[in-house]
Amino acid sequence: MVTITDVANLARVSPATVSRYFNNRALLRDDTAKRVEDAIKKLQFSPNPVAAGLRTKRSGMIACIIPTLNNLYYIELFSAIQRRCTQHGYSLCMYSIEEDSDILRKLTESMSEYQFEGVIICYLDEPQVIPTLLELQQRIPIVLLTASAEREQFSTVCLDAYTATYNTTKYYISKGYKHIGFVSGGYENNLRIIISEKLRGYEKAVADAGLASMFSAPRGNLAAEAADGLTAGVLGAQHLMSGAVKPEAIVCTLDIVALGCVRYLREQGYRVPEDVEVAGFSGSTLTDVYAPYISSIVQPLDSIAASAVRFLVEQIRDPYAPKKTKRFDAVLRTF
Repeated sequence: MVTITDVANLARVSPATVSRYFNNRALLRDDTAKRVEDAIKKLQFSPNPVAAGLRTKRSGMIACIIPTLNNLYYIELFSAIQRRCTQHGYSLCMYSIEEDSDILRKLTESMSEYQFEGVIICYLDEPQVIPTLLELQQRIPIVLLTASAEREQFSTVCLDAYTATYNTTKYYISKGYKHIGFVSGGYENNLRIIISEKLRGYEKAVADAGLASMFSAPRGNLAAEAADGLTAGVLGAQHLMSGAVKPEAIVCTLDIVALGCVRYLREQGYRVPEDVEVAGFSGSTLTDVYAPYISSIVQPLDSIAASAVRFLVEQIRDPYAPKKTKRFDAVLRTF
């Protein structure tokens, strides 16, 4: 499929110039407009009529789709996105895949009913979902929050979960620990990519150090299909501590999973962090409440939200604007 970038490259102009050609040709010099026109004809490029229509139909509404409501991190992420949307003059509506698994299909098939100007999709870019997202993007601007660096078709805000978990595991290895566990928690399959990236970072770190992996995923493989994150943490810690070799530290995929681990450990008489250190992932307010029992891999939540909203607003104002990517790191915070 020919894109506006292809036209821009052939005409030797920027994609924004091609967009101005469609929006207000009078702003361009005659020779520039002629080059763009020739490139359009040669490539047989047709602008997306739906995207063009979005420029003139303002609802002031943006949708935000999250995996689950049972994770404090996503509630805090939504709040951060909402604050940024308000600053740009937009209202935000939240949907949870856990509550409505068909919401992406409904958005794709019934845009006139929903009247959103753009959509922010949080950590739901499974490979099998990409065709639906591409179809949705033909109808409305979208931005992905993702843990994958391989989403060039979209504007993305990428959290480097792999490196964050790798560095956290290496931190415990640097303290001389030889037995480091990993507990995965999730909600059905909605978090599989971000969980698998965290697991990949952990396994690479222990492999680099020549240590054995101590991975526990209660009731499931990568997504740990436990009833909730707290239960996953309890069951995961129970599994790890029942072995002949017990972990000196446990890295968890979520703060709520770490809290479940701590609950089990303390009930069994282990001192946290003196006997077993526990690290979560998110940097949610849970870790403040339960300090010093839980360390956490902290994400720059407000910066992530700011970039996502900025990218989306730019696309709403100019549907032909080039796709952008912003990468963020997360760092372990200890007490």
